[in-house]
Amino acid sequence: MQEIKTFKSGLRLVVENVPNSESVSFDLLVKVGSENEDDATRGISHFVEHMLFKSTKNYSNNSLMKAFNKIGGYIDAYTSIDRTVYSIKCIPDHLKKGVELLSEMFFNHKFDETELETERNVILEEIQMNKDSSGRISSENLISAFFAHTPIEHPVIGYEKTVKCITKNQLHYYVSKHYKPENVILSFAGDITMADAMTLAEQYFQSHFKEIGLPSHEQKLKKKIVPKSSFIKCVKSTNAQSQIRIAIPTYNVYDENIDAMKILNVAFGNGMGSKLFTRIREELGLVYSISSSLNTYKDGGYLSINFSTSHKNVETAVLEIKKLIEEVKHNGINEEEFENAKTAIITAHKFANEKNGFVSNNNANTLAIFDRTYTKHERIDRINKVQLAHVNELAKDLFSSKNIIISYVGKETDKDLIVLFNEGHAPEEQTEIVV
Repeated sequence: MQEIKTFKSGLRLVVENVPNSESVSFDLLVKVGSENEDDATRGISHFVEHMLFKSTKNYSNNSLMKAFNKIGGYIDAYTSIDRTVYSIKCIPDHLKKGVELLSEMFFNHKFDETELETERNVILEEIQMNKDSSGRISSENLISAFFAHTPIEHPVIGYEKTVKCITKNQLHYYVSKHYKPENVILSFAGDITMADAMTLAEQYFQSHFKEIGLPSHEQKLKKKIVPKSSFIKCVKSTNAQSQIRIAIPTYNVYDENIDAMKILNVAFGNGMGSKLFTRIREELGLVYSISSSLNTYKDGGYLSINFSTSHKNVETAVLEIKKLIEEVKHNGINEEEFENAKTAIITAHKFANEKNGFVSNNNANTLAIFDRTYTKHERIDRINKVQLAHVNELAKDLFSSKNIIISYVGKETDKDLIVLFNEGHAPEEQTEIVV
């Protein structure tokens, strides 16, 4: 059971005591990410995340890292479209020091000029590294095309030209604007009580905030983006295989169909028993690995089919995937596939809840998106309540869309995979983009 406390500043605390646990996970979530950036500062949210691990008023970069090293455990951070999260996991004896160090980073960062330039180079190297990954290129091109003309279209890491120009003053301004108590969630899971968590939150965070306010809340509007169909092609002539992603519009994270979509995704393409894996790999031998994934955001969502195959198999694989989609659209999934998918989702959720790190991070993210949390049993009950007829109605609706995105990375091809996918007919709005 989660317990939630809202402080007078708008800071929120969520705690889940996990019986018999010998560790504690702590997540510091800030509701800011790439969607908050403008064209001149693309990548600044991610840049801030990197810089908070550098020197502070009371620690040099080296002494800060040694202090984290001394408590053992695990420390990490990530930036996404709408969140930046800093995480630690340690034994209870060292939790207070871990929270103190994250507080030091949050309130006493310096953004030293020399360290800024060093970290700028690190991020530029990260951008270059991503350019060598066909999977990363395929994914980023797909997202950019699907969410064109929205804040989501830009990569979280930013662009070389913007990262090269971000200044110390811009970093300080960005933090002062967004790292406010109403945007902050502290989440603990493991061997910790609400009383102990409140003491830490009060001492190391709430006591530093002078503001009085309410937490920032989401509008929770139901949205569905139907993109202009696009075939995005990135030629890499030396690749042995072509990397392909196909995106089909679904609903956003607030839609009541979300649990039925999860079941459809698992039955269709998630796992070795799925229709997609069985047909394309096991029966036809066209790929080594293929799967689907459900990607939902506040502004929309899509079901993505992801695979790589030899250049000679690309057209056959796309046509066979299209054929399978048509079958599921017309015939749906059967009772056994439906029950197996529900079992897989429930099992995965139970497995994940055995890990304090997942529990803490999941509670923070859920509170940030929905302004509430869900217990393990509530999530399982929601899956169990979904009916097969609902899933098949959803399949018929979603798989009828001709407005899809196909992202391709591989050898040169003169075949437009969108036209091929739609049985030789281009949709009314369609474009090919070469990157």
